Amino acid sequence: MLSRMAGTGISRRQSQHRISGTFASISPMTLRTKAWAAVLAVTVLLVLTLLWIGGQVLATASDRLEREFVSRGAQRVQNAFEYRLGVLERTARDYANWDDTVEFAAGRRPEYPRENFTSETLANLGIPLMLVYDAERRPAGGVHVPATGTAPQRPADGADFALFAPEIATVIADRTARTATRGWKKAGSVVWAYAAVPVTSQQDAKITRGALVVARRLDQAYIAELAEVIRQPVVLAADHPATGLEFEPLAEGGTLAFARMDGQRILSRVSLLARDRSPAAVLVTELDRPIHRAAVQAGWLLAGIGLGTALLFGVMFSVLLDRFVIRRLQDLHDTVHRVGSEDDPRLRAAVRGADEIARLSTAINSMLDALARSRSDRELARRRHERLQEQLVQAQKLEAIGEFAGGIAHDFNNCLTSIIGWLTLLREELPQGGKQREQADFALAAAEHATAVVGQLRVYSRQGEPNLVRTSLRELLGDSLQLLRSGLPPSIELQLISNCDHDQLLADPTQLRQIVMNLVRNAADAMAGTGRVTVRLDNVTLPAADCPGAGQLPAGHYLRLAVEDTGSGVAPELQERIFEPFFTTGNAGRGTGLGLPVVRSVAERHRGAVGLSSPPGAGATFFVYLPIAAAAPVPLAPSEPAAQSLAGRRLLLVDDDPKVLQVLARALVRLGCDVVTATDGQDAWEQFLRLDGRTFDCVLTDLTMPRVGGMQLGERIFNSRMAVPVILMTAYAAALDPERIRQAGFHALLPKPLDFGRLTRLLQDIRGANTAGSDCA
Repeated sequence: MLSRMAGTGISRRQSQHRISGTFASISPMTLRTKAWAAVLAVTVLLVLTLLWIGGQVLATASDRLEREFVSRGAQRVQNAFEYRLGVLERTARDYANWDDTVEFAAGRRPEYPRENFTSETLANLGIPLMLVYDAERRPAGGVHVPATGTAPQRPADGADFALFAPEIATVIADRTARTATRGWKKAGSVVWAYAAVPVTSQQDAKITRGALVVARRLDQAYIAELAEVIRQPVVLAADHPATGLEFEPLAEGGTLAFARMDGQRILSRVSLLARDRSPAAVLVTELDRPIHRAAVQAGWLLAGIGLGTALLFGVMFSVLLDRFVIRRLQDLHDTVHRVGSEDDPRLRAAVRGADEIARLSTAINSMLDALARSRSDRELARRRHERLQEQLVQAQKLEAIGEFAGGIAHDFNNCLTSIIGWLTLLREELPQGGKQREQADFALAAAEHATAVVGQLRVYSRQGEPNLVRTSLRELLGDSLQLLRSGLPPSIELQLISNCDHDQLLADPTQLRQIVMNLVRNAADAMAGTGRVTVRLDNVTLPAADCPGAGQLPAGHYLRLAVEDTGSGVAPELQERIFEPFFTTGNAGRGTGLGLPVVRSVAERHRGAVGLSSPPGAGATFFVYLPIAAAAPVPLAPSEPAAQSLAGRRLLLVDDDPKVLQVLARALVRLGCDVVTATDGQDAWEQFLRLDGRTFDCVLTDLTMPRVGGMQLGERIFNSRMAVPVILMTAYAAALDPERIRQAGFHALLPKPLDFGRLTRLLQDIRGANTAGSDCA
């Protein structure tokens, strides 16, 4: 990079200097200025946030304390008035228990009010009104001191006695003399504090003889007297100038409330409720606000302390930031600028300490070192790119080979269908026990072996799930190693050691051969043409400590295949990568990097695992763990299937291969079928419509055909609503799922070369064409 900078020429450098000078004339904010501004902004924001939070907490706490303070004051006023009501009730009970009061209530002793309730007595008691009722709630008499006079007078029968009629009715209604009532009652502009109690004799205090009411006016004198007792000013709400304030409740029921007048005063309101829960009188107490004043002072103190602390913190933080960060960054900037201007990659930034700036300086120095090594790195990158391209080409070749193998399997299966078909027909025409029949059997066995070879080609093309069959791994190893022996150099020794009691497993033999071939060839390549490859087979029970790579397998019994070589082994740093696709430790042109990934893939598809053990300089051992198959039942001796007749079956046979079409038609006709042939799907569909498709018992069609394929032909038949079973035949069934074929409506999927016994059984299961709703189940 520096060399390229040097080669840009004088003009570019002068242009950069002119641009730098232009920006410098604008005088942008320096890093120090930005840091100070950032510290100031963050500090102010933090302090304001803390002050706001503290103010909210302080305001909430002071409001709660002030409410409690006002509530206690209002409660004292309410308790004081309730206490006076109690005193009034006790005074009434004292008089109600006199025998003279009983006599007066009974209409006797008319002198009773004059003798007992004089002006002096009423003044001492503070009671301006006393009323007595008989047992029938009729007024008996009493005294009444007017608000403007001092001499007792006779009560007004129509006003004074009727005022307390509801309370008297309640008291006298209880003949057991247990009910009394007290409270507040408003009559016009006068509010009375009253107590109504039953009149009882001393001889029998449990019988109501009448009722007695004592009452006192709620006037300024009464309120002033109570205010002096509780030592706080109390006035009627109507007499206070701040009656328009909005009060907030202090308790449920609304009897206690408060309102703030200003920053110095607060009002508490006490409602004295009448019998019907309506306010008879409202009292207001004006209180000072010491808690509010203290909260305001605390708030200002908190703000002052916060601002002072913020100023101190900001200054200290800015000084430390300037000393330990900004100055060092400025030095680093000067060094980097010098490296760029002098174009000297040998210059290095000074590294002081071990913090982030020091690591940044170290990183810059590393970058300069990297620039010096850039030429060699580019060369290395070019070589890696070429190697990746070679691996890509190799992978494309393998993919083309796989597709080619699949195509070969497809065409060869069609040929095998014709060969096996004609051999089967020929065999049936030959007498049993004859030499020609034996030769035909040999030919059929060879054709079946060819079928297995085609199956191997299909597996090599990596299509389809493994064909799991019960397999003896010991026998498979013997056959595979015998084939591999001929392909290895004579200087490589190959030996098999089997120490297993049970070697049966459910596996795809072809794919197991891939495992053996890949592992043995890798071992031979690792020894550079000279050494010994040992293949071991034994039984293990997992979990076990000496089984590398088997940690994720479930517990159980497994076959362990070990392939050991005497090469140099696998380096520890490469042991995690050797199973990656396209990764290889071989030289250019040797190895594709796909052998070990295929081994792992096949092992996992068989519910197994692969492991590696490679001590330094002691060769490498690859382990393959495969689950042991359960014991198989003793198979019955196969019997020769009896020849079955398919007489009366009418079939539509479709295949684009004339050889397959001819042999299948001949075989079906020999079984008694009426066969109509077609060379492709379009021809078959036209004949199906022309000959009335309902007359066919079944349609046998190839999958891949020109114009209309087997799948499209089946869809047309299904959509025609004619209940005709369709059997799909294919020479390349690996890419098809039989279950999905059945779900699509087809009766069955038959791979080529055809199993004529299975085809015969399928056709025997199909009901006649005249049976309604038939299907090929």
